[in-house]
Amino acid sequence: MPANTQPDVMLSLPETQILPLQPKVLLDDARVGVGGLRNFLRKAVGTKGYRAEAQGAIAESEEVYLEGRNRWLEDCLDDDPERSLPKIELANTWDSSGFVERDGISTLLTSHFDVHDNKNEKVGWCVLKHPLYVRSKEGGSTKSFIGDIKIADRGKGYGPATYLAILKALPVGGGLRTEGKISPDAERMWDRLVSKGVARRMDNAPKTEYSRYETIF
Repeated sequence: MPANTQPDVMLSLPETQILPLQPKVLLDDARVGVGGLRNFLRKAVGTKGYRAEAQGAIAESEEVYLEGRNRWLEDCLDDDPERSLPKIELANTWDSSGFVERDGISTLLTSHFDVHDNKNEKVGWCVLKHPLYVRSKEGGSTKSFIGDIKIADRGKGYGPATYLAILKALPVGGGLRTEGKISPDAERMWDRLVSKGVARRMDNAPKTEYSRYETIF
């Protein structure tokens, strides 16, 4: 496809450079690199005999990627042998979509999740916002961001456990970033992600409540 006809919405396919720290087993098990996968897909599109095989290769590669990525996230963020993060689950309670006009994003999906502990008791909630249509020429980001997060039992690890669950729930090609003003708790969490090699700061200015962060994938 010529460069000047590239669609604004990017195709979500595994990128070998998404996780510089990813285990080698990811690429070995996938058995097909992103270049080969895309070439195979282009040849298969419109060819009935190969379309199912192409879709199967993509699904298998994405499954292997997600398994390896989530294992890597757990190793990075739940690495204290004396105090493991509590087990939590995110329960999606509602979704809504709406039009916005800012930063190259025109449509957002808002998802609300209740945070449950291992006894299925609610310990908090969070709101995750996902860009659905992005104008890449205007610098729009395809990464999701947390609109709000509230944890009732502070000091028990539910906050970091919720961030880990959110990161693990992101699809292939999905990442997380900050948006606008962030709280001191969120800043500490993002600094931890940076220290573990999971995220990076997006600017070199002195840190403020508007400092910007994003995951490396």
